[in-house]
Amino acid sequence: MRKIYRPEHIRYLNTGSGIVLLGCAVYLAFAAKTGRGIPCIFYRFLGVKCPGCGMTRAAVSIARGDLKAAAGYNIMSVTVMPALFVYLVYRMIREEWYDNKDVEVWEYVFFLLIFLTTVVYTVLRNFI
Repeated sequence: MRKIYRPEHIRYLNTGSGIVLLGCAVYLAFAAKTGRGIPCIFYRFLGVKCPGCGMTRAAVSIARGDLKAAAGYNIMSVTVMPALFVYLVYRMIREEWYDNKDVEVWEYVFFLLIFLTTVVYTVLRNFI
């Protein structure tokens, strides 16, 4: 069996990721229990919804298994976010198991499409 070499920075990254995930879980539990989340500063000062507005309520809905409600709060929670999650898992596997840190052309195209989707979504939800 092949021994997996774990450099020091990977250990720090795993620890930091665990702390962030724990913080997210605590925040989502608080939001689910109280019905309150962090207010959007972008919306408060400009009166325009940012691409992330509704994402906390969407995450709580996803945790409860209600994808329809999640899509109602923010459609990107059930479209773009899962695609990004799958991509991050793919990158992690490719970099850690296959030691391939190269970025391929399709990855640039993928992120360009994510960016354009986010811009179009923001414009459509606010101005049309």
